[in-house]
Amino acid sequence: MLRRILCVSSLLFALTTQGSAKTYTLGGTRPATLLTPSMVSAKDKVPLLVFLHGYTSNGQQSDSLFGVSRQRDQLGFAVIIADGTRNSEGNRFWNATPECCDFEESGVDDAAYIAELISEAKTVTSIDSDKVYLIGHSNGAFMSYRMACEYPELLRGIISISGAFFKDPALCKKPGTLNILQIHGSVDQTIPFEGSTYFPSTQTSLDYWIGKNTCSEGTLEVGALDLVRASGSSSPVNETDSKVWENCQNKTKVGLWKINGTAHVPFFNDPWLGAALKFVE
Repeated sequence: MLRRILCVSSLLFALTTQGSAKTYTLGGTRPATLLTPSMVSAKDKVPLLVFLHGYTSNGQQSDSLFGVSRQRDQLGFAVIIADGTRNSEGNRFWNATPECCDFEESGVDDAAYIAELISEAKTVTSIDSDKVYLIGHSNGAFMSYRMACEYPELLRGIISISGAFFKDPALCKKPGTLNILQIHGSVDQTIPFEGSTYFPSTQTSLDYWIGKNTCSEGTLEVGALDLVRASGSSSPVNETDSKVWENCQNKTKVGLWKINGTAHVPFFNDPWLGAALKFVE
């Protein structure tokens, strides 16, 4: 199933003119890296992914783990790899929600920073403004939700991996109508799938968007996807349940991919990214 999805996604993002990949530095005194795909000409407009790391990690480390930038030629997108600022202990973080992770209350405006990176990327290469996506892990996933609440006009969709929404939904200032995909391990102890005193559950996080976008009743498919590498086996293992709410406003949809038996950091196989992008396109 994933192979079919990946092929469709690859065709969707296909670029027809031979070119060379380029690297740009964005962000001025707070630099971030923009990587473009090869097989692109000046007239081609490409989708843009903004990838946001988790708490204590950094953009390069997290990108290496999740394999985002290395698939940009195959899937035909540009990607921004950015870093959160450091706290007094030297840990990088995004100021996403009160729950995560500006614990020292620095007040840094990461939402405005990410919005500026997206705008700057459009000035140096040809970006399709209708295909801008955020992918975040953990603290970066919280940040993706915040961007959907503050700069939805810049985005087509977000992919939240092991993250959660605001505990107080009233803090979502101006929610947009976007494609939302939550990917979460069933045995995550850091940001529990069922929620905790500090974090809403995955379902509660999505209920806000399901209601806001007036989606139809969700459809559950057990064992729908093979997203993670199976140790000791070369055969696909469909460990992931998929639930999708469709017929939302502006032809958007909301999805939950529950990775059974996986903790806070999923070890994805290569096709996961093409499948996720296909969902939020």
